[in-house]
Amino acid sequence: MATVDDFKLFLEKVSMEAGLDALTPSEDGLLQLQAGDIELNMQFIPAAGKIFICTEIGFLPENAPSALYRLLLSEQVMGFHTGGGSFALVKGSDTLVYQIVSDFCPAEPASFAQLLADVLDFTEKWRGKLSDLLDGQGDGESPAVTPEMQFPFFV
Repeated sequence: MATVDDFKLFLEKVSMEAGLDALTPSEDGLLQLQAGDIELNMQFIPAAGKIFICTEIGFLPENAPSALYRLLLSEQVMGFHTGGGSFALVKGSDTLVYQIVSDFCPAEPASFAQLLADVLDFTEKWRGKLSDLLDGQGDGESPAVTPEMQFPFFV
């Protein structure tokens, strides 16, 4: 079973690969990465050998159009357009988040660095789409998702 220390060593390699400042998790395997106005949160779960990644897309008001909810649900069917991740609404705050779980693969820091870049890009695009829909730029029907808004497909 991998340890938080193994995760720390892995993140050193990811940092070098991505050209980032040192990524240093807490003793519990938690890490916050600030990239522009996006906060990416990670937690390493040693017993499962998984890394949980989460970003905030934005706030959904009570009067958000139903077309937005239909869009969010349809985009995550089988994870095809979300890279295997999912959207969720944080209870109590009405915050829309994107979350994805990655296997801990210490031999693949470049792949993980790319995953982080993809998550940040995906978050930025969905923030724009959410803003457009909530600002009334949607036409009331199920809004279209363009290919560039979809998560890069990876295995």
